[in-house]
This record gives sequence, structure tokens and C-alpha cells, in this order.
Amino acid sequence: MFLLANGPSSDAAIGPMAPPSDRSGPADANDLTLGCNNRQARGYLYNSCGSPSDQEPTQHSTVRADGEKLAKEGHEFGATTGRPRRCGWFDAVVARYAVMINGITWWTITKLDVLDHFDTIKICVAYEVDGQRLDVLPSRIDVLAKCKPVYEEVPGWKTRTSGISRYEDLPAAAQSYIDKLEAITGTPVGIVSVGPRRSETLMRHESAAVLAAS
Repeated sequence: MFLLANGPSSDAAIGPMAPPSDRSGPADANDLTLGCNNRQARGYLYNSCGSPSDQEPTQHSTVRADGEKLAKEGHEFGATTGRPRRCGWFDAVVARYAVMINGITWWTITKLDVLDHFDTIKICVAYEVDGQRLDVLPSRIDVLAKCKPVYEEVPGWKTRTSGISRYEDLPAAAQSYIDKLEAITGTPVGIVSVGPRRSETLMRHESAAVLAAS
């Protein structure tokens, strides 16, 4: 099992150009790559190093206010400087790229409870540049700099989720949001976190049994 936390697991496989889970042999717990990157696999995005989903707040007041609210509710402040981190909505383009280069088999979505306070939740599903829609991350940095996020909106749940200890007890709208992230990234969500306590880490699908076996 591989755990993607702060850097691409593909660093170890740049030579053969294959993610670490791409190997022969029977599938078992060692074939898992859990995507739980601190930036791209929260319920939202922060300090994402150039993603249009967090550049946008500097240009549009409504989205900027959403980013500031995400930072406040998620306590997204630098541990050393105390400066607020730049936040934005979940970027599925970056997430799909992460799946491709890392061979991610399951997402771990953290801090879902930060979204409890929003009437509607946006998801960046694609980029637009020069009138064209891009569904994949552009390879040129100058093109990425010109990209604008294409958002889809889903209803919020406006209900406290922290303290919940079973996935089935999440509000229906929260479960629908997770289903949407699975659909647009092509990767199942195996773990959802709604708080810092162990009991607030919720298992889905067969993830609990597989992780226990590992």
C-alpha cells in the first residue's frame, strides 16, 4: 500500500514511467495507492501552486469571499507565519492528473466538515482558455496561467457533520457531493474525514477490510 501525502509517489517510478501500483501479480493491499494529499484531497483546495481554482479569488470578489471563508472555517493559516492560506474549490482537473501520475486507487477526502456552512458548493470540472474547454492539465505553464475554472454547483447540506462516526449517517447532500467527486475524477473515495478524532474518520466501500488486512 502506498500513501500519497506530501509528494508524488511517482517520484520513485520516473524512470519506468509507471506508478508504483502498476505492477504484475495478484492484487492485494500492497496494490493500493491512497490519495490524501494535503492540498488536493481536502473537501476543497488550498495553496495549490497555480491551480486556476485558487487564482480565481484574486479576480472575482464572490469567489474570493468563498476562499476566505474556506480558510477561516478550515483554520488554514501558516503554522510559522500565521498568514491565511489561499483557498479555492475542489479542482477535478488537478485531481485527475494526480490519479494519472500516481496510480491512485482510492481518495481520502479530509476536512469535509469545513463545507458544512455553504449553501452551494462549487467544483472546478474543467478549465477554459481562449474560448476552448480543457479537461486535462495543460503541459505549458503559460497556458495554465491563462486558464479560468469552469465550475459546476451542487447543493450544500448546511448541517453539522463533525462528530459523525458512520458514513451512512452523513447528510444526503454530503454523500451526493462525494459521489460527484468520484464520478468526475474516475476514482472511488475510500475514506472521508469530518474531524480530527479517530472516530470521525469514516470508511467506505471495502476500504476498512482492505486496510485492516494491510
